[in-house]
Amino acid sequence: MNAGELPLDNPNWRPIKEAIDFVEGRTGSETLTAEELNQALQGKDPQGRPLRSLLRQEKGVRKLLNAATWKDDLYLNVCFYPWGLRSGGIQVFSRAQGTNLLYGGWVFVWWPDVERLWPSAASELPPERRQRRIAEAIIQRLHPDNANNIPTATLEQEIKGHWADECRRLLIDPSSENPPSWQTVNRMMGRSK
Repeated sequence: MNAGELPLDNPNWRPIKEAIDFVEGRTGSETLTAEELNQALQGKDPQGRPLRSLLRQEKGVRKLLNAATWKDDLYLNVCFYPWGLRSGGIQVFSRAQGTNLLYGGWVFVWWPDVERLWPSAASELPPERRQRRIAEAIIQRLHPDNANNIPTATLEQEIKGHWADECRRLLIDPSSENPPSWQTVNRMMGRSK
């Protein structure tokens, strides 16, 4: 690794979904969040330094993505279901794949860049959203592919086990926020109303 290069296997590489949640907590809008993140990934932030990103593919393949990739191919946008009833969240799209959802890889961002570009954004979340965002970040980190088949009780215990560390990472006092109950985790996973 050359001086200035980022290690490709460092835990500071976080799923882009975490950055989306982090920034959306600050903007309150999926559209504004996608716009701000696209600007940062393209190196158009006020500091002129891009939000660095990484593409992970199957079989352990990892490659750094540069700002030009985000200008010419990849971009974030709000994904709507065809029936238009609700948003599918912010997703990564690829112009090279016919402006469809990115297929064949997962995008990660360098978390110190997120913290530099949006300092203390998580601590600004309203309390009712903060608990859920923290829990979602833990689940996403532990189960980046899918947590749907994991029992609610297991997820609840994992969240509790990682709660204090995640709160500190988000610049939130762990004693000011309680982990979600089994019922809340069950609702978060769409298993009950």
